[in-house]
This record gives sequence, C-alpha cells and structure tokens, in this order.
Amino acid sequence: MLPAALLRRPGLGHLVRQARAYAEAAAAPAPAAGPSQMSFTFASPTQVFFNGANVRQVDVPTLTGAFGILAAHVPTLQVLRPGLVVVHAEDGTTSKYF
Repeated sequence: MLPAALLRRPGLGHLVRQARAYAEAAAAPAPAAGPSQMSFTFASPTQVFFNGANVRQVDVPTLTGAFGILAAHVPTLQVLRPGLVVVHAEDGTTSKYF
C-alpha cells in the first residue's frame, strides 16, 4: 500500500482512492457445470486428456508447492512446474498425469 503522501495528486486537492475487485465472470461457475463442478480441458501437444469434462478438483504442481483448483475459487496466478497433475472426478475417482 502506498503512503498517503504518494496518493495525493497536486492540483486535485483530494486523495485518490484505490480499490481492488475481482471480475464477476471469473467467480461465476461455468455454464455447463454445477456449483461444485468446473468445466476442465487438459491436453498435451499430441493428445487431449479432458475436453470440457466436469470435475470436482484439479491439483497441479507450482513453484511454491502443490496447488488445488476448485470451482468458484478465488482467482490466483501461479507458475507451473513439471510434476504430477491429479484430477478428482465427481464420482470420487482420481486420474494422475505426469
């Protein structure tokens, strides 16, 4: 957060308010999925593993550790690293890809 002195703009005579908000579209569930589902597409350059499948959770490896992606989760940005991707289907089964 910036100090108040940096937020004051000369000549305006008031402080500039800063606000943080997330896009409503990013927080809304996918149209084909329910509230606890998300539409998931996962492919390599040579093969498609999932194409618009409804899944419950996807665990991916990142530079800061494993990261679970859920439907309607807070949008975040992570850098992926090589490792095990685990897809949790609605029926409770898991698929693992390396």
